Amino acid sequence: MPAPVDMDVLHIILTATSLLCVFSYEITVNSFDLLPCKEDDKVCVTGSGDCVQPPPPLAQKNFNMSCYFKVSLESVTCEWSEKQFSHTAASVSLIFNRQSFRPVKHCPALFVPAERLMITARVRSSSVELWSQPHYVFVYKAVKPAAPELTVIGSTEDSVSVGWSSSGDTRCQLRYRAHSSETWSQSPDFVFTPQNQKHIYSINGLQPFTFYTATVSCSRTVGIWSNWSAGVSVRTLDRAPSKYPQPCYRLDKTDSGGRLHIMWKALDPHDAGGHILGYQVSYRRVMGQQLQDRSVVNVTDEICVLTVDEGTWRVSVAAFNTAGVGPSVNLSVDTRRHRPLSSVRNMWVSCSVPVGTGLWVQWEIPAQPVTHFDVWWRLETNVSSSCWSTVNSSTSSTLIQDVDPMESYLISVVPVYKQQCGPPQSVSASLRLGALMEPTKLKVTGVNQTAVTVMWAWQRRSGPVRVDGYRVTLRSDSYEQTQPLWPDQRQHTFINLTADTEYCLVLWADNSSTHMISVRTEFDQFPVVATAMPLLLLAATVFIVSILSRTMYKGFFYPRVSSPQDSTAGQWLMDSKHQAPVTYSFKQNSTKQNILDIQDFQDVDLLEVKSTIVVEPCCPDPLDRLVIKLSDLRLDAEHDGPAPSTPQQFQCGPSDDEGGTAHHTEQGSQEQAHDAVKRCFGGVADAQITCEGEYVVNASYQERTVVSVTCDTDYLPNVAALT
Repeated sequence: MPAPVDMDVLHIILTATSLLCVFSYEITVNSFDLLPCKEDDKVCVTGSGDCVQPPPPLAQKNFNMSCYFKVSLESVTCEWSEKQFSHTAASVSLIFNRQSFRPVKHCPALFVPAERLMITARVRSSSVELWSQPHYVFVYKAVKPAAPELTVIGSTEDSVSVGWSSSGDTRCQLRYRAHSSETWSQSPDFVFTPQNQKHIYSINGLQPFTFYTATVSCSRTVGIWSNWSAGVSVRTLDRAPSKYPQPCYRLDKTDSGGRLHIMWKALDPHDAGGHILGYQVSYRRVMGQQLQDRSVVNVTDEICVLTVDEGTWRVSVAAFNTAGVGPSVNLSVDTRRHRPLSSVRNMWVSCSVPVGTGLWVQWEIPAQPVTHFDVWWRLETNVSSSCWSTVNSSTSSTLIQDVDPMESYLISVVPVYKQQCGPPQSVSASLRLGALMEPTKLKVTGVNQTAVTVMWAWQRRSGPVRVDGYRVTLRSDSYEQTQPLWPDQRQHTFINLTADTEYCLVLWADNSSTHMISVRTEFDQFPVVATAMPLLLLAATVFIVSILSRTMYKGFFYPRVSSPQDSTAGQWLMDSKHQAPVTYSFKQNSTKQNILDIQDFQDVDLLEVKSTIVVEPCCPDPLDRLVIKLSDLRLDAEHDGPAPSTPQQFQCGPSDDEGGTAHHTEQGSQEQAHDAVKRCFGGVADAQITCEGEYVVNASYQERTVVSVTCDTDYLPNVAALT
């Protein structure tokens, strides 16, 4: 039996990785650790306990084992995977058999390139023992060179030069990747390296100002590839930006001019030269055809705020880095002709379906014309880590991918029309919870017969439950109206409601109610007014008709007596300057009296006296004093009395029986109303005329009497005399 093997000398590298109870093993055996077996002179082992007869081939398992030989260390390393044993409870060893019939005289000399070996793995535990199927190895073809040492030679804007050396003629392959990527890129061809010579290789087509990691692996013409060398890190140089930003502006008007907000999208790494230190914003005022002195501002963010006076301004934006300043773009802004754009409405952020693939951003397209939408997002804890994407004007949603599920982001949407942009609308969100905002303080602010107005406020949500949307519902037994809630809204009015009705206002988070308010609409007075108004109109009509009828009937039955005092003519006549003294005579009596006396018009007492006057032809007065006109005489055809045969004289005036005085008292005047006064005419009379005199006596002034005479003619029977 061979002597026991010192386990401290045996160098075994054992790596176990548990993944669904699968363990990976890697064992390295040096040549000086090999021991011969007395039972078989072609077998070398690492411990005397392995010098036993292996089980039959049917009991052996295929471990899918691979082995390689390291010339510099004169060692053999084998690797395989096993599902049944835990590495903490198993003992692993390798058994080496020479394929030729020659016995092994010295086991440490077994590992030579010309040797052909049959390697078997043995895994033992307290209850189970496994043997692998033999793995055949030609040591010359299983040689694995040592990993070369890679060094950095230099770098440019888009390339990196590295070098390495090899102890023998080898073929090598290089791989590299950017620090921000997990994918390796390999050189397209093998690189042949002569023995003891240093080879330099240049990696081209890289991004400027980018960190890269490179490694190299080599192998002989035949054999196994070496392990990848330790990676080296190298950074390419800066390149001046090759493209200008695409800015837009927004103006907030002030009394003196305005605040000019300039925003732009960060350049792509290829266009930015790989690295942007900042942006140079220059602006100057245009006065007629001349430009004033230029002012320059350097910023590191993608936004710049300028305070400008009223007028026309020319603004230019350019990116710069350590290699220089890139091309610039110009903006022309006239603060007097600025027409602001409105922001997007109804913006919301939710987790995409399936959950975890990204953040779904949606909004409502504004009514104003829009060229495109800029969507940008950044970590709430890192202002400089912003990313942008552009969405066409007909799209109202986008998906943001490659976000960290453990971080929260501030997402903004900006409408852009040519070079003018509207105010950004922003919402905080995370991949686990969606939008980090919730409505609160829901209350009713206005109620009438047909409408209810509600208000709410928005706050940051701290709950661990993901919510895809909020809405508020107003409902009754026979009515329901729902309104989605968006962060840009603070109130809503429900219309077309029923008066004097009880409603319930409910705030929903997805399908769960979070707040509830009872509200009742006001009583509607219109039906009452509509019913009472015809009755009131009917009563008013009856009242007006009665008043008009009373006035009309009163005027008909009780006519109004005119008053001289109220007339314009009467007031003119009663003026004192129109009262002049005059003298007149009546029946040879002379009296001096004024034309007008105001008292005569203040106290009026009229009396009409009718008298019958008989005119006879006994008056000696001449005919020219006769006051009766011939046209006033009326012929009576029925009169058949005899005509007088002789001419008679007419007597004019009052008769002697009545007295000659012209002064009558009121009592005398009344007596004269019953007396007949006869007068006679001189000359031939064909008819007898009877006249009635109407005396108008002024009771307040009895010296004046007004006489009106009405005469009737009685024709005489002598008709021949008339012809």
